[in-house]
Amino acid sequence: MNKKYKWSVSVNAPKNFPATLHYGSLGDTGIRGKGTLNSGWGQMGSLTGFTERPLPQKLDLVWLSYLENQFYEGHFELDHKKIAQIFEKGFKIRRKREVLMSHELNFIVNVAPGGTVAIWLTGVNGFQREVGFYQAKKTDVVWKEYNPHGEQDREKSVKLYVDRIPAEIVAQYKAGTLSFKKWETYRQPFTWDIHIKGNPHIVFLNAYAFNGEEYRIEDKFLNIKENTIYSALPRKIKMQWEEPDQVKECFTATCIFKDSDYQAMATAFKENNNTGSFELVPYVENNIKKLKLYLITGANKQEIDLEENTVKRAFYKS
Repeated sequence: MNKKYKWSVSVNAPKNFPATLHYGSLGDTGIRGKGTLNSGWGQMGSLTGFTERPLPQKLDLVWLSYLENQFYEGHFELDHKKIAQIFEKGFKIRRKREVLMSHELNFIVNVAPGGTVAIWLTGVNGFQREVGFYQAKKTDVVWKEYNPHGEQDREKSVKLYVDRIPAEIVAQYKAGTLSFKKWETYRQPFTWDIHIKGNPHIVFLNAYAFNGEEYRIEDKFLNIKENTIYSALPRKIKMQWEEPDQVKECFTATCIFKDSDYQAMATAFKENNNTGSFELVPYVENNIKKLKLYLITGANKQEIDLEENTVKRAFYKS
């Protein structure tokens, strides 16, 4: 229980759903988060400390969700056993051409509208695991205590942040059609794999899931190769591969799924015993390398229209 590890903590919020932390602590460590939080679900914010100490057992938070003009408060017991197991196991890193196991991790805390709270442990290069998901309660804070040196009119102050939120999100919220359950929905696990047609030489292939987790599916230098993943569905894929030896070219690619396609993909998986495959197909159009992405569930194969689909030549192999 008292074994020490090196760790830090940061806080953030989903993109387009700004928040500000009024108070936060992870164990005995205060969390820095007085600025605007809205970089993205599962994303790191400003780090607080990175020192060796016992692992935390409790998370305490009070924050303001600007879209709702609502404060939330949460006091949560952490899954200490699960956290300790991840620290003890560690994850692979490459340092000076040597593969090592690192046991230094960062806690990422995210807050979302409706009082949703999630916490992850993250390492480097695509290693991130959820270790807690909680529900906070509505509360209130004396505005002068929350914002002692700023605008004392709460409505004016909150409006400055709400005006930066996309109009369609604000309209959906006001109409009561905006669901705050999506972050919980995104956590549903499925069994899936990713493969590239033609089986080129993979340098690395990382998947970033809708629920904020990150997976290193294949890594040439770290000797990692996962045949299947049991996790939330991927939202982004980053990869690098080498063309056949006679071409001597290396390419990198980033594929980002559309949030609006999540439900259709999840339904396809559910209709196939919660399993499926993603197939990446490189092709050339007007001398430009591109990718197509297909979802295969049983006998069904459908192309996924991506939000971002970029392929770049990384270098020529020597």
